[in-house]
Amino acid sequence: MCGIIVHKGRGLMMLSEVFYECRADSIKNFIPATQIKTEQDIEEYNAKGYCIGYTADKFVETFPKIPINKIFYNNGFNKTYYYDASKYIVFIVRMYGCETFSSHEDFQNEILRGIKICEEAFIKKEYFKLIAWQNDIIKFELFTSLISSVDIPNAYELFLDIYFNSDYGFNLLNKELIKKVSKYKTDDDKKKTAEKLSFYDDEIVIYRGEGEKSIEHTKAYSWTTDINIAYFFATKFGSKNARIISAEVKKNDVFEVGRDDEKELIIVPNKAYEAKIIKLYDISDFESFYYAIEYNYQKYRELIDKLNYKEGIHGRKHVYRVLLNALILSYLCGINEKDTRVIATAAAWHDCARVHDGTDYLHGLHGAEKYKEKTPKHNPDTYFLIKNHSVNDNDALKELNEIYKKPKEKKRMQLLFNIIKDADGLDRIRLGRGELDVNYLRLEYSRKMVLLARLICDNIK
Repeated sequence: MCGIIVHKGRGLMMLSEVFYECRADSIKNFIPATQIKTEQDIEEYNAKGYCIGYTADKFVETFPKIPINKIFYNNGFNKTYYYDASKYIVFIVRMYGCETFSSHEDFQNEILRGIKICEEAFIKKEYFKLIAWQNDIIKFELFTSLISSVDIPNAYELFLDIYFNSDYGFNLLNKELIKKVSKYKTDDDKKKTAEKLSFYDDEIVIYRGEGEKSIEHTKAYSWTTDINIAYFFATKFGSKNARIISAEVKKNDVFEVGRDDEKELIIVPNKAYEAKIIKLYDISDFESFYYAIEYNYQKYRELIDKLNYKEGIHGRKHVYRVLLNALILSYLCGINEKDTRVIATAAAWHDCARVHDGTDYLHGLHGAEKYKEKTPKHNPDTYFLIKNHSVNDNDALKELNEIYKKPKEKKRMQLLFNIIKDADGLDRIRLGRGELDVNYLRLEYSRKMVLLARLICDNIK
């Protein structure tokens, strides 16, 4: 089990790298095709991640219609580009080494058509057509170059379109660029921003989710007012170094209101204050956790198999995951071995009486009765946890206070209850975006486990 999760988990960690490479080509990495003079040049650059098939002379001989001074090689995801800096034209050339995926004649004509379309857009000052479809970083590079050199119709609208439809490239933003963009913000734009901000308090609590490739919050512009959105972005690709930042900002310091679905606010760096950082557990943490809980996980997984769970949303795999979540939380909370067995048993039995995947507040009670019936020496604490995992906290804690009279026992049982509830709640991540609300998690450890819950879900299904 541990080997499988760690292996696939590391594979999942690579997903953020792959996604970044797909969208992170940069003009600064371009080298001109005219620079490739010899076969040795080809070998040297290809060793650095480029994919070059022709020397400059051979390229001109093979593709005489194409202006070689506008052909550039890249060491990112797309390997060849047409680039005319004077007209802000960049587009991908379908060439990988010597391979063009079509006849040389068709290949050349395709590039000439692309040049014609882009040059017409440049002449008409239709800069949106030149920029909007680019990879994230190139979008920002072209826009930065444009706004520094020419007057851009609807520059503010173009900037927002680039900003809201990019995941990377924000490191190219700076106060000078924002100042230039602000000059293009019309009175109507300002009125729209003010109307959106009218619903906010003068001081706004904001959040930011960051991963390995994210810009540090002290230099970042994008924030959200919804902590669950922050968690989504922090855990989106199973990233290393995932973290949640909470802070505050004055309404007057908000530059723009962003996408409604992300409850986004654009804030100039250093305007956010009182920042607090929560680092989420990742796969490297899991390795140490699993070493401590492996025996109990394997033992109680066998119990789950004997209980004949079916497949489905609340089926056997879900119960495996809840067991794993519960054991990790027990370890983090310092639960002794006796109470760890109580929690593990409750996790194994918790959905045994479910007959459908809809709302069923009584399946906990029915499961507890089934556990009692099938277990002659049943544990009353385990019975309580199974019964109450499916009811709201107020009702469960009311019963807890009636059963457990001593303060020490109340405190102990409430912790066990919180663990089993959060272990089950963390697996709501399996249901998709927005289904896990971290505001309902009871333990700080649980809020740090959201990334692990995603990795566990991705590997036990």
